[in-house]
Amino acid sequence: MRLRASGFFVCVVASALAAQIAAPRPTRAQTRPLLSAALRRGPIRIDGVFDEADWARAVPASDFVERLPEPGATPPVRTEVRVLVDPDAVYVGVTAYLSEGETPRALELTRDSWRIWSDDAITVKFDVRRDRRSTVGFAVNPAGAQIDFIALDNGRTFRRQYDAVWQAATTVQEDAWRAEFRIPAAALRLPPGEEGRVFGFNVSRDHNARQATYDWSHLPPEFGAASALHYGDLDHIEGLGGGRSLVLMPYILLNWPGRDDWNLEIEPQAGGEIRVRIADDVWGELTLLTDFAEVDLDSQVVNLDRFPLFFPERRPFFLSGLDVFQFGALEEAQLFFTRRIGLDDDANPVPILGGLKLYGREGFFSFGLLDVATAATADRAAANWGVARVRANFGSASYVGAMYASRLDISGAGGLFSEVDPRAHHTIGVDGLVRALDGDRLELRGFGAFTATRGEQPTEGLAGRVDVRWRGEQWMPSASALYIQEGFDPELGFVRRSAIFQGNATLPVTLRTPTPGIRSMTYSARGRVETTDDFEELLRLQGGWSASLQTSERWTLRASADYVQDTVRSEFELVDGVIIEPGGYRGVQASLDLATPSTRNPVAFTRVRARNDFFGGAV
Repeated sequence: MRLRASGFFVCVVASALAAQIAAPRPTRAQTRPLLSAALRRGPIRIDGVFDEADWARAVPASDFVERLPEPGATPPVRTEVRVLVDPDAVYVGVTAYLSEGETPRALELTRDSWRIWSDDAITVKFDVRRDRRSTVGFAVNPAGAQIDFIALDNGRTFRRQYDAVWQAATTVQEDAWRAEFRIPAAALRLPPGEEGRVFGFNVSRDHNARQATYDWSHLPPEFGAASALHYGDLDHIEGLGGGRSLVLMPYILLNWPGRDDWNLEIEPQAGGEIRVRIADDVWGELTLLTDFAEVDLDSQVVNLDRFPLFFPERRPFFLSGLDVFQFGALEEAQLFFTRRIGLDDDANPVPILGGLKLYGREGFFSFGLLDVATAATADRAAANWGVARVRANFGSASYVGAMYASRLDISGAGGLFSEVDPRAHHTIGVDGLVRALDGDRLELRGFGAFTATRGEQPTEGLAGRVDVRWRGEQWMPSASALYIQEGFDPELGFVRRSAIFQGNATLPVTLRTPTPGIRSMTYSARGRVETTDDFEELLRLQGGWSASLQTSERWTLRASADYVQDTVRSEFELVDGVIIEPGGYRGVQASLDLATPSTRNPVAFTRVRARNDFFGGAV
């Protein structure tokens, strides 16, 4: 029976591969599309009904291109987008026409949910600085559920914690559903209006009935949904202002400890934040006695290894200007990780006395400065945290840059005027990114850094990484090498594992085929090796493959297998009462899975077969 099943799978793969090779490719537009906005003259009511005269004057764009399932094809249904501007906001109106008898799916009702893209949805994307790297996005489904986000470095970092103030309304009619957006200039953090201004701009439509996605400016699927490299242009927006140049956000907090004796003593606290525009595209922010009580809690995650988990930043003061402060290998070796400020190693809050941030762009240069003072606690000294970052941008979303960071104790762990701890920490690094060849398909990225801590136990160390990636239509190989010395310890950053050399290589191949019933097939081979930083001891060896087949209805069959060899150098507690002893562990991790599409209900996942060797046992 197993032989028959294997033979059937091989036949399907061979047939699809032959069809992929023989099938002609759709012709893709070679020029960047252009849409001109119209100036709003009369009042606009955000109700999802385009019955104002201004909407009739706006020239529609309707040449959408299919991203999936057939990249570059012409969609079978029409989508139109119109844009209006006034000094305070951008208005976007999208009409998504439907097939006969079709009802758009609108099941998601919560804000900021990823599942909105499993429904029918309209997503509006802006690259306001036209740097071909950054996206500010706003999406809505036919039920009016909303999500906003920022995507940095063409989707390498994606954050839902943007939480801008904007409006959207939708209507559903027999022939189409419509989405109307009002996005204030303040939500886009625009510089003041200037002659000849042009935005990077795109609109994407998720069409649930066909399991398809269409874009006004074609996004090759290998680059992802937030590739600002491929956005079109939006012009005639000179009338759009720059939003508020001064924003005050004070707070008053009344805290009642709720002791057993019902003492009604209330502990008041006050503070706030100020944001001011200093120049056209330069912003300054000040925070005093900061409180982050309104920030969402982290998602609960179980750590099944001995290395620290990475949690994304959620605090608004640290989220603004995030793009320029990025440095290093995400979630592996970052020189600057804002959660190190105001939180201790156990994620307990450390009071922030105040902070000052300056960031922006001038010409080809992006820059950022941050200085924060934290109060002393019972076991932690008051400290000053400083970061300086500069980046020179060139070409198509390429750059070279440098960063300096420091932490200086300004008191002992007992008060501001107690004995000063002479320990000081410094970090310096340089980095760069180059995109080139065939529409920026080749990506070269790297950084080098040095840290030094002075005091009773001085440390210093080097770290560096080189990445190379090719984003082809079918082949997307990548390789990287990461080196971290034992003494490398960026106290303002994040390092998952120190004193290692790590090499990675992957070779994924994606085949999108016209074979009836089959949407795509993906194959991937991968390998990883980790050694000590002196290259004398093997710490981890991993190699494996995976294959997946997705049907035209997005049912997915996936098989994977990996051989893993892991060396534990010191014992650690996996969970309460379970101790993993030092030694070498090896085994196989394999699975065969079947999943129903997320765009259909009910959603189901079935693990047909699995083997997961885990530190001498199995899970």
